[in-house]
Amino acid sequence: MVVPLLALACLLLASGVGVAHAQSKSGQSECGWDSLLKTACYNAQATDRTAQSAQSQKDFMEKSLRKVDEVENVPAEARRDVKRKIRQAIREMGDVSRSARDVSRSMERICGEKIVLRNRRSAAKKYDDLRQEINSAARRFNGLRDDFTGAIKLFNEALTDLAMYGSALPQIDTTQ
Repeated sequence: MVVPLLALACLLLASGVGVAHAQSKSGQSECGWDSLLKTACYNAQATDRTAQSAQSQKDFMEKSLRKVDEVENVPAEARRDVKRKIRQAIREMGDVSRSARDVSRSMERICGEKIVLRNRRSAAKKYDDLRQEINSAARRFNGLRDDFTGAIKLFNEALTDLAMYGSALPQIDTTQ
């Protein structure tokens, strides 16, 4: 009788019904927990890659900022505007990198959870709490993705402004 109940619980979890606990013979939580923890582990890896990419882009922007002073035939006011935009893009990209690392750490913590629960009520509550935390982190991640793109656009806009004076520094490719 335990196996059919476990299968039913897995089916209910997959369909979104609020059953968050299935008992096996050993009394361990199963089914939805594995899926939940795997999701957290995957999210941790994806967010970590985003943090690394944001840091790499920030480093590239900082190098470009230093090169702006070497560009000739650019009026001082235009140079200041370009540098201001690049600095803003650097700040935004730094924020993305820091926030992505925070989200990644949160997901790594959930990924490492050891779930041993005694009753259905505590299992359902713990499962729901972790699910909500993962969903919240996913929303933060989606916002970070938009911020990442915005910082790159601002940076590229600054370099386009600089190019009007005949100087071309490499922009960040946004087609990838």
